Amino acid sequence: MKHLLIKSLLITVSFTTATARAAEPAKPDARKINFQDDILPAFRDACLNCHNPDKKKAGLDLSTYQATMTGSDNGLVVKVGDPSASSLFKTITHAEEPFMPQKADKMADPKIAMVRTWIATGAPENSGSKVTMVEKKNDLSKVSVTIGKPSGPPPMPSVRLPLEPVAFTRNPGAVSALACSPWAPVAAISGQHQIVLYNTQTFDLIGILPFTAGQADVVRFSRNGTLLLAAGGQAAKSGSVIIWNVIDAKKVAEVGNEFDTVLSADISPDQSTVVLGTPNKVLKSYNISDGKVAWSVKKHTDWVTAASFSPDGVLVASGDRAGNVYVFEAKNGRDFYTLAGHKDAITSVSFRDDGNVLLTSSADGTFKLWNMHEGNNIKTTSAHANGVMSAGFAHDGRIVTCGRDNLVKVWNSDGDAGKAFEPFSDIVLQTAFTDDGQKVIAGDWTGAIRVLNIADNKKLGEFTANPAGPAQRLASAEKTNADAQVEFDNLTRETDAAKAGLDKANAELAAARAAKGGAEVETQLNKRNAANRNLQQTTEAVQTASNNFNSKKGELNNLNQQKIQVGIQLENAQKGGRKEARTRLDQILLQIKQGEESLVNLEKAIKPAQENKGKAENTAKLAQEELNKSIAAADPVGRQLPNKIESQRVANEVYVKATAARDISGTKLAAAKNSLEQIKASIAGKAPSTQPVKG
Repeated sequence: MKHLLIKSLLITVSFTTATARAAEPAKPDARKINFQDDILPAFRDACLNCHNPDKKKAGLDLSTYQATMTGSDNGLVVKVGDPSASSLFKTITHAEEPFMPQKADKMADPKIAMVRTWIATGAPENSGSKVTMVEKKNDLSKVSVTIGKPSGPPPMPSVRLPLEPVAFTRNPGAVSALACSPWAPVAAISGQHQIVLYNTQTFDLIGILPFTAGQADVVRFSRNGTLLLAAGGQAAKSGSVIIWNVIDAKKVAEVGNEFDTVLSADISPDQSTVVLGTPNKVLKSYNISDGKVAWSVKKHTDWVTAASFSPDGVLVASGDRAGNVYVFEAKNGRDFYTLAGHKDAITSVSFRDDGNVLLTSSADGTFKLWNMHEGNNIKTTSAHANGVMSAGFAHDGRIVTCGRDNLVKVWNSDGDAGKAFEPFSDIVLQTAFTDDGQKVIAGDWTGAIRVLNIADNKKLGEFTANPAGPAQRLASAEKTNADAQVEFDNLTRETDAAKAGLDKANAELAAARAAKGGAEVETQLNKRNAANRNLQQTTEAVQTASNNFNSKKGELNNLNQQKIQVGIQLENAQKGGRKEARTRLDQILLQIKQGEESLVNLEKAIKPAQENKGKAENTAKLAQEELNKSIAAADPVGRQLPNKIESQRVANEVYVKATAARDISGTKLAAAKNSLEQIKASIAGKAPSTQPVKG
């Protein structure tokens, strides 16, 4: 990616605009700017027509200090000490929509500067108000900022996490977002106002993190796996990005104060910046340290549905609902590439580990690979009928996709040879490789989430974004364990009974063999059985020979019909078509000749087969007669030998089936006991292992 950095440096230019100068903090007057004397008159001129006690558009009343500080339906509009994070200031400067005042000129620059100063100096109510400045900043100083794979153990939760769900419903919702750590066996799945973490090797529930912003539509791990990002909010109301430290699961940052939910987001490899997109068509970059907007671009023509940093942090790629894909310089948001080609909404964008290839997926049913050296399309693959919903890379460049055809597929690094798993019952919305690249996690519209093994295409397990609470899970595990124990005990008794029946049958068979004439009866019985098997084989041979003859006879009849039709065509053909018809007729005549020769041979094969069957019938008849003689000559116990052999065979089958059923039940019981112990351990407060389980 060195060439990208050089290109970025070459096209970066310094700029200073009048707007930027106007946005600089104004020097405070000697007199303290306050709401009552300065801000309210400005609001009266420009704002109170809509935001008064009678109208309160969007729930906002600016006619009093208390009402202004209370905010709107979307939350606080004034963030004391931070104008750039205050939605009130952003709307009057037209930095964000909705621009205020609506359908009117922007507030005069001196008044905007006054509002900025008022917020920056503590937003006092009047000249006598005392203000306390509290500047809230995000602190990532204790988080590793290693670029790429970190050294030492992979970053996994090392403390006990909450297991009580924020919300639990009868049925799970659609899987809106999921991600796997790039270096550890951890999966994060978006649930209802929560992010659920699982171990992708043991399939254990690690913990549940509350997503206080609303519903998460994005879940991403940082490139080194030490941070977990979730983004979302409430549609048409609010949106933000929350970031946790994976090691201790503490929230380390929250950025964004949007007026709509966040649809796309990513964190830079150096963990200094978050980029996000919303339905307002704007792509923004936030500094994590102070939560302020670093830059924003309005090039998209529809909802910004996908965004991703390049592995070196030089570029940001984003896509929208109109099918547009753009690449910007991550430092300043300047244009880098416009990637045209998709015909419908972009559903995901992601960079390969080396940063040289960008992967985009679309509702048009395709995914595309783009060369980041030249900005050109190098591969387009039709992947899923009616739309690709998600796509991503493994470390080795393989690609996983899912789509509206209910399928999940894994492709080679060239985007070829898609290998599909068993279909889901509904549209598959999200998918991702696990850290080791051996498994895929995928979730569908019904909330079903599967762990899929790539080697054999089999399902290894299931997750849910709607887990029950510890008490419910414990009660359910105890019932499952108890039911499994009852089933195992019942099958054990059945197996013991079958074993007793087999022992009895073996004893009776031994007695019959030892009785007078028993040995001769068994000898003749074996001969009779062998003769019957030979008779069955010769009977099948006769049937096969007859079938072959009749099949070939049918083929000949069909060829003769074709001969007649082609002959008619030859008679009626024009000069130019006679040669083709003559060639076809010659082919048919040759096939008829070969078929007639084959038919003769097949007919000849029927008679020997019938003769062999006749001999086998005679041999079987004689063997039965000899068996009858030996039975008549034996004593009463020996005469029962044929019946005892059959009884022993049936008893053995019963025992084998009972043993197999008991063993399966035993495996289920062991799994139920293990699950119960794991739940008990988690409730008791046992911290998870910091090392992944070796598979």
